[in-house]
Amino acid sequence: MAAVPQSTGPEFSSQRMFMPAPAAPRRVEAYVDLLNLFGLQKQAQKLALGHLALKPGESLLHAGCGNGNITLDLKRQCPQAEVSGIDPDVQTLKLAADRAEQAGFKVLYKKGYLQDIPDAAERHDVILCALFLYRLRGQDRGDAFAEFQRVLKPGGRVLVVDFGTPSGGLRGWLVGRFARHQKGIADHMELGLAEICRMGQFHSVSEVGQAAFGLQAVRAVKK
Repeated sequence: MAAVPQSTGPEFSSQRMFMPAPAAPRRVEAYVDLLNLFGLQKQAQKLALGHLALKPGESLLHAGCGNGNITLDLKRQCPQAEVSGIDPDVQTLKLAADRAEQAGFKVLYKKGYLQDIPDAAERHDVILCALFLYRLRGQDRGDAFAEFQRVLKPGGRVLVVDFGTPSGGLRGWLVGRFARHQKGIADHMELGLAEICRMGQFHSVSEVGQAAFGLQAVRAVKK
């Protein structure tokens, strides 16, 4: 199995409990499994790949990369870009690293949290955060946006793909049930994903896409 590169940066500074928790309650996992069965990940992947517009030579950070499926597809889409991913789950990162190695692509994966990104200041041109921000609320969410601002170059852009508007039908009902356990979803639906990004001190905020489950893709720029 491919080794997951370790961070050489400073230790995490925050003493608060990081999110997500190491192990989610089984009920939460069951809702995630159901949502993915109905195509949640595929819809998020379509929005990310369709609206990121990664360019050769740019540096992309996938914040909350999970199993690396979207990360690897972004590298396939633009092989000349530098692509990396962070996630709190080391075992998931190992699977992601294996997939990239087997596909013959160089992708750097590191353990990290959105509230303490293990990268230098002004390191990246682009940040993608897909189906991860809804897990954070309050100070944690504010710290995540502060970290996005810190590691982005001036003029760098962020694409957030997440729950943003209410949705109807069975998919909407499932999201509503899931939101009872992930309160950040309700925040997104009440305020709108674009407003969440504006609260994170980003500029030129615009919604660039929508999909089932009330998903939105919002692009924003660091001044």
